[in-house]
Amino acid sequence: MENIYKWCSYWKLAICPDKSAIIDLSNKILTSLPRITYAGIPLTWSESLKYLGIQFAKNNQNGCILRTLRSKALKKINCLKILGYKRNGPRTKHLITIANNSILSLFYYSCPVINTFSETHLKSCNVIQTTTLGIALGAPIWTPNIISCPASFNKIMSVKIRRLAIQFFIKQIATHPFSPLIHTNDESNLQLVEKDAESLRVTFHNLNCIPDHVITLPVLPHSNPNLCEIFLKDFRFQSKEIPVSIIATSFTECIQNFSPNHFIITTDGSKSHCYTSIAGLSNIQQFSYRIHPLNSVFTAEVLAICQALDELAVPEKDILILSDSYSALSSLKNITFHSPKVIRRLASKIHFRKSMNQNISLLWVPGHPGVFWNEKADSLAKQITDSTSFIEWITSEDIISNLIKQSIQITHDNYRRSKYQAMIGRSGHYNHL
Repeated sequence: MENIYKWCSYWKLAICPDKSAIIDLSNKILTSLPRITYAGIPLTWSESLKYLGIQFAKNNQNGCILRTLRSKALKKINCLKILGYKRNGPRTKHLITIANNSILSLFYYSCPVINTFSETHLKSCNVIQTTTLGIALGAPIWTPNIISCPASFNKIMSVKIRRLAIQFFIKQIATHPFSPLIHTNDESNLQLVEKDAESLRVTFHNLNCIPDHVITLPVLPHSNPNLCEIFLKDFRFQSKEIPVSIIATSFTECIQNFSPNHFIITTDGSKSHCYTSIAGLSNIQQFSYRIHPLNSVFTAEVLAICQALDELAVPEKDILILSDSYSALSSLKNITFHSPKVIRRLASKIHFRKSMNQNISLLWVPGHPGVFWNEKADSLAKQITDSTSFIEWITSEDIISNLIKQSIQITHDNYRRSKYQAMIGRSGHYNHL
């Protein structure tokens, strides 16, 4: 609760203890209820609590939760029927949007809870999806999900719920130590039921990484957009209108103005079919590393800057970092509460340097138009082999992006292997997935 209070105070988020409550859902019998406070105000204990749109109580079983959600969904399905039967009613794509946002979202919103359902209960969820999509598409009501899902850009509900639940838990890992699922101060393990814990273990095994490799939020996150100087459009060579032949000369003139007082470092990130890598160099030393192949180019560029601050920076001078990633520097300049974790990590490192009276400046340089610093860093990043040192960082955003791509591919493969492909051919809508 102290961490939550610290987090909310920093981000100026208000929590009203008078309107909050605690519920005990464990099987253990408590002889007395402990006193838990938020900002010094005690929180009240309750016998029931509404969370993720579901009313929880000690006697609430999965069957009861499913009946509640199904009752809500059926009422909205009847409304969808009325809209769909109108001769001049909404188009199919509008009906699909309504179905996704008002009916199917009931189940997706509470996916961490529904994921604990039995296979029988999950199949009941699939039946609701079958009915909903059949009405939205104007197809026979029992059209199999394996056909209706690709046609409506959906995934089979039980499969999507499992993926969304895994995504939820991965986000909790990335928000450590602020996640409510992490109960102890000395351990980073999530407190999960065995089914969820096993799914998470399998997911990380398939990704060839472990939860400890996921980049987490810094203990004291920083969101000050004026944390350091970031030059994106301040110099002549940064203009798109300037000829390539002039960029190198203009860049050299700019660097000469910085060089007396700044220690210059350049960084680069690279991604190919074989490797994802980062590199950095100064006039004293250099580095290059392989990183996890799931990381995006954006992540690689930011991680290269992070590593440069750790490995190449000197304490006696201010630092000027050159990067050809406009998106990375722009994201840092416009940092917010919702910025990627790796950007927040970089901001924390810059803040640490600033607290030691060392200023950091970042300069965007167009990609490799004859600029020596950038071309050298690019060459370093691409000269990667299996023997190059490996850093196991990976971001939650890149993991989730990969899981979504896998889900799309699984839907494609399931349809391709089904008997319906031979009967009706490839769906016209499906080609756009």
